[in-house]
Amino acid sequence: HGSLASGTTYYYRIRSFTNVVGADPLTSGWEYVDGATESLPNTPPRITVPAVSPVELTFDEGEAGVLLTAVAEDDEHDAIAWSIENDAAELFTIDPESREVTPNALLAIGEYSFTIVADDGEFQDRVTVLIVVRPAAPSELTVAPGGTTALFLSWANRDGDYEQLLLYVSDDGTSFELLDTPSGTDTSYADENLAAGQYRSYRLVGVVNGIHSAAAEADGETEIVHEPSLQLGVTSGREVSVDDDWELVYGQDWSIVYDGSTDAELELLVTS
Repeated sequence: HGSLASGTTYYYRIRSFTNVVGADPLTSGWEYVDGATESLPNTPPRITVPAVSPVELTFDEGEAGVLLTAVAEDDEHDAIAWSIENDAAELFTIDPESREVTPNALLAIGEYSFTIVADDGEFQDRVTVLIVVRPAAPSELTVAPGGTTALFLSWANRDGDYEQLLLYVSDDGTSFELLDTPSGTDTSYADENLAAGQYRSYRLVGVVNGIHSAAAEADGETEIVHEPSLQLGVTSGREVSVDDDWELVYGQDWSIVYDGSTDAELELLVTS
C-alpha cells in the first residue's frame, strides 16, 4: 500500500471466502491489523546567514576576515557536516564548530562566490554567497575656496592609485550628479565658474577592475564679496588713524574706506 503520508497510522481488516456451486459463498471471520508509516528522521537543516539568500556581502580591500557565520534554523541538527562546495573550497574555509567562513588568503579586489553546504546525513541545504571586495576609498578629501568663483579639492589615493575616479556634486547636500571623471592618479581638482557664496557637497569614488569604492565626502563654500560698508568724511586738520583693514584716502577731506576683504568693524573716536 503505497503513496501514504509519513508518520500516519492506517487500520486494515481482511477475511477470505470460497465459492460453492449452487450455494452462497462461504466466508471466514474478519482479521484486523493496523500499522503506521515511518516518520522522517529530521527536516532538512535550513541554513541561515546574515542576509537573504543569495547573500551578498561587501568588504574593503584588506578587511575581509571572518566573512559570515552560518547556522541551522533549529536545534535538531547537532550532527551537521558543514562544507564549502566544489572549487570555492580552495579559496574559503568553514570551521565545523564555529561555522565561521574565512578566506584562505587575502582577497584581491574582485567578486567571489561560494556555496555553503549543511548535511545531516539524510538531507542537505545550500546557501550561495557573493563576496565583493572593493578598493579602499580616497582619503583626506578637503575643499577650500579659491576666491569667489572656485572651489579647490584635494585628496590622497589608495596605494596603487585607481583606474578612474568619479566625482559627484550636489548643491543641496542630498541629490548628487556626476560632475567629472578625473584620472585615477589625480589628487586635486578645481571646480570653477561658481557664484560668490555658493555651497557645494562632493563625493569622490575610486574604480578598480570595474568595482567602485565607498565614497569620500566633503563640502565647501566660495568666498562672499564684501562691499564697502562704511565711508566717512573727516574734516582736514583732524588727526585720524585706522587699523589694517582700513585705509586713509587723501583728498580735499580725509576719507576712511574699507577694503572689503574680510568682515570688519570700525570704531570711530572723534575729538575736538
